[in-house]
Amino acid sequence: GNFAVAKQYLRDSHDVILKEVNNVSAVGLHWRHLYAKVYCKTAKKFQNDIGANFTALVSVIGHLEKCQSFDKTIATNLLEFDGWRCLLLCNSRLQNDEFKLITCEIKKLATLSQFEGDKLEFEKTIKEKAWTALSLAYEKSVTCKISTDLDSKLHHKAYMEMFLYCDELIENEENSEMKCCYAKTMVDSLLKAMAMNSSKARIAFPRLLQVVNLFPSTGELFEKQSSQVPCWMFLGWINQIVSMIDMPIVVHLKPIIDGIVKSYKQALSYPLKVSSKQFTFSTVDSQNKEYLKWLLRCVNIPVIDEFAKALYQLSDPVSLVKDFLEQIKGYVSNGSKDEIRKCYKSINDLLLSANSRQSSESILKGRVFIEFAKKFSSYVESLFGKDGEKVLKMSLNEFQEATQQINEKLKEYKSINASLSDYSPWLSSFQPDSFLDRLEIPGQYTGESKPIVEYHVKINGFDEKVLVMNSLRKPKKITIRGDDEKDYYFLVKEGEDLRQDQRVQQVFVLMNKILQNDSVCCNRLLKLKTYQVVPITSRLGMIEWVSNTIPYFDFLYNDDEKKVLHGPSGPIKKYKQFYGKFENVSNVYKSANRSETVKVFEDCVSTVPWDSLRRAFEKLALSSEAYFVLRKNFIQSHSCLCIAHYILGIGDRHLNNMLIDNKTGGVVGIDFGYAFGIATQLLKYPELVPFRLTQQMLNLLLPLKDVSPYKQSMIVVLQALQQHSKMLISTMDIFINEPLIDWQNNAKKYESLALLKESSPDWYPKQKINICKQKLNGVNPALITSEELRNSFLHTRDQLLLESYISVVEGSSQHNIRKKLLDRTNNPEKEFLTVEEQVDCLVDQATDPNLLGRAWIGWFPWI
Repeated sequence: GNFAVAKQYLRDSHDVILKEVNNVSAVGLHWRHLYAKVYCKTAKKFQNDIGANFTALVSVIGHLEKCQSFDKTIATNLLEFDGWRCLLLCNSRLQNDEFKLITCEIKKLATLSQFEGDKLEFEKTIKEKAWTALSLAYEKSVTCKISTDLDSKLHHKAYMEMFLYCDELIENEENSEMKCCYAKTMVDSLLKAMAMNSSKARIAFPRLLQVVNLFPSTGELFEKQSSQVPCWMFLGWINQIVSMIDMPIVVHLKPIIDGIVKSYKQALSYPLKVSSKQFTFSTVDSQNKEYLKWLLRCVNIPVIDEFAKALYQLSDPVSLVKDFLEQIKGYVSNGSKDEIRKCYKSINDLLLSANSRQSSESILKGRVFIEFAKKFSSYVESLFGKDGEKVLKMSLNEFQEATQQINEKLKEYKSINASLSDYSPWLSSFQPDSFLDRLEIPGQYTGESKPIVEYHVKINGFDEKVLVMNSLRKPKKITIRGDDEKDYYFLVKEGEDLRQDQRVQQVFVLMNKILQNDSVCCNRLLKLKTYQVVPITSRLGMIEWVSNTIPYFDFLYNDDEKKVLHGPSGPIKKYKQFYGKFENVSNVYKSANRSETVKVFEDCVSTVPWDSLRRAFEKLALSSEAYFVLRKNFIQSHSCLCIAHYILGIGDRHLNNMLIDNKTGGVVGIDFGYAFGIATQLLKYPELVPFRLTQQMLNLLLPLKDVSPYKQSMIVVLQALQQHSKMLISTMDIFINEPLIDWQNNAKKYESLALLKESSPDWYPKQKINICKQKLNGVNPALITSEELRNSFLHTRDQLLLESYISVVEGSSQHNIRKKLLDRTNNPEKEFLTVEEQVDCLVDQATDPNLLGRAWIGWFPWI
């Protein structure tokens, strides 16, 4: 808001309101409340103006102290609490000598007129005053009746302020009894707010799960208070709740889960079946194990089971064979003969048998799998024997040799033009009346409002047309016919654990709520485009199709223009020549100097039209005004996405992992398989930039050569997210409670290479979440990238290469602001940057030609 104008109005009205109008009147009270709100917000926004803020806040508290004599409302107590909290913020930024100069201001307060202490004593006093004011507001919220909407909002605010303040106190408290006391207050306040339908309380629920898990003594209170909350309010966090079923806390979660089972069975079906495969119960957890069995019986819906099997038939047969072979390889290595037989039977029944149905429990195969079996089954049998008996006698080397021969043979496979019935007869001939339960279109239980299951869209059938995507695993786009006479489009993807994409989307939804509650971000319409991701199994899932979008690469260039990029004068040839000089990626980092790398990169950039992105938007726009709207939407949405991707460590941002909305010009991120720094740690060509901000995107701003439009949006987004860092981190706790299969495999690789430094079984996910914490705390981005490289089992094999990576990442003080900020302190790991400095470092790292010039060629860094 415009604080200067607001302050001027307050000054102009001061005499009229407080002298000519009775001080105890409603008008006088309202003026004091406005005065407190304006100056508290000013103190939070302009934190560097410490002296002026301190004086103003003393005046604010003075006004509110006078209110206490005649006004006993929650609003005054909450404003007084806010005033003391802002004063605490100012005090923390004051030096001891500065504090002495303004002691006279403190004595202006009636309650502190005799104050003679030092800065630390004053801090203690402020905390006591803040707690007293908040406790009064909280007590009144518990005892007072709600008669108006304003009363309801004040009650919500009192509960949420108490929850957040106790969350802050619990971290710094050393006394265990006080910690438990704060934890109980957090449970009580948040669940009371949820019972009053507070949306802010709902988004903080994962943090409450953390607290109850850490402080078991709060369990009974949690169980009692959660019974007052409608069970639909927990649907948004169903994955977090399900991930705790094999933990002691489930005793207190049972009433919530039972309520969901009773009212919203299909909401629990998918997440429970996926998660139950990973549960590990101790010998004393027999009750929880029985409870899981009971739950699985409750959510056993035959139509959903058959639906999952039918979706699996949309998989690419070549990819499935390779997956099975990789799985069998592990069993051969371990000598697990029973597992080999079991796995081989699965591959044989699904892919190597030409029978249309293997058993009464299986569903009909489509023509695609039958034709594949006819072509390859005899060859596989010649190598592995009937029912795979030869595999049981093979050494690991022999099995790998046979696998190599099969992979060569699979290159002969040519996919056929197929309709849905060719893949899955079950989907093609689906009749909803054939089943007791109606199959709902997935993704309708969002937790945003109470679901009315009777009005949920049910599946009536499927369109015969199937669109096969060109990516590695050949995912399929299908069309679902809803009983509302509408079509719903989904991408069916096999071979990846889509729980990661689902959880990333869940964090994005939370980020959107945080941005929506931030006035600056809300006014600038800064938000992320989200979509539904529904894991069906740990290797199969559905992704909501984002309509009216086009991949970024296709948006920039048509097929003829793409051919030019690969031509003799295109950037790809120049880039390959540069890489060819050094033979491999290692030498590009070890041997290529900065000036040579930058020159080659700039030459590559110069071979591409500088205004490709601008021309693409001009084609999309119907007028010059429309062009500027599209450009603004692109810059804002991309800036927002960059910060979100940075916090979650989302990499592999090549030209086809970004979509452009044809209607708005906004950017949509897709495919989050390389999240939490995996692209930096596990790719042969490590991704060392925090996000994609290439020359084409910067040229969109021309003739403005400054990147401020991107930076300004990034700053306000990062600022808003940092203020709610605990909420974001607690939402990510599910990665620790229920680690992904790929994460477990990566952890095993560390252990096998003797790189494990932690003894805890969940050290790997904790390491990932800790990196996210560092980003939200303001650690220099270059330091974080360096830490991720040092934590990589792939890059630590060659210490010289690792140091070369880190040298390029940190940059030089002559060219890079990130390096200057690293060099200004002897202990950069402990220094937290301001939001502005952090964004400067991020943009510096993302646009550094010395980094981009060494990137993987398929990333197309010159575009």
